[in-house]
Amino acid sequence: MDELASDHSTFSRFRSRLSKDTMKAINHELLSQFASRELAITEGIAIDARLVQSASHPLSEDKLKEERIKRETPEGTLDKLGKPMKFSRDLDCNWTVKNNKPHFGLKEHASVDTRYGFVLTTEMTPASFHDSPFRPLCVASVVLQ
Repeated sequence: MDELASDHSTFSRFRSRLSKDTMKAINHELLSQFASRELAITEGIAIDARLVQSASHPLSEDKLKEERIKRETPEGTLDKLGKPMKFSRDLDCNWTVKNNKPHFGLKEHASVDTRYGFVLTTEMTPASFHDSPFRPLCVASVVLQ
């Protein structure tokens, strides 16, 4: 708690390498540490979603299926030199329309403490997913006394 935080890109790269369950465990531990120092979230929580543009261009459904099948093989996780891929196409990206403009990518659903701006939970989904099913997930781990 007393050390300087890493910049956002370091955290993003770290987070992308972990499973959803691991990120939930880390988030739970962090909130527990806040509670142990009597930092309680009691005033309000804002829940919102933002669109995240894909760095990749869209693929046809057939090509997307091929990529998903390839990714499930041991060779599908290696780069051209045979080393584990650090970055690869996100196969969950898809289309949505916002303000009459098409968007290809993901949607990040988040809950944030309204007083201090602490990000309490986040959930990434394909862009076309509706926000409402994720609201219970965003607030489920936020009960602090």
